[in-house]
Amino acid sequence: MIKMSRKLDMLMRELKKTSAETFFHCLRTKKYTCELINILNSEGITNYSPDEIDTICKGAMLHDVGKLKVSNYILTKDKFLTDEEKQDIYKHAQWSYEIVKDELEDYE
Repeated sequence: MIKMSRKLDMLMRELKKTSAETFFHCLRTKKYTCELINILNSEGITNYSPDEIDTICKGAMLHDVGKLKVSNYILTKDKFLTDEEKQDIYKHAQWSYEIVKDELEDYE
């Protein structure tokens, strides 16, 4: 189970402040992920435990926190991104991992 530390809570608040669109995207991703897992469990397709569901759903919420390292200009740009800007966007998933990895409680 992922323990949401104060740092992770603060990261989500910072994401909301710097990019509300990304913040609400993360919340929707968590919501839809939880709904999908619950449907799959109820249909007998998967058999995730409550702790596993909690971990997956929190992971879904944190998946874009690396966008805190992406320029707000790039995140809100309404024209095509340059190749360099695309590279920053592509890096956000790795940055998300690097940001949260030390904050996650061991759950293995």
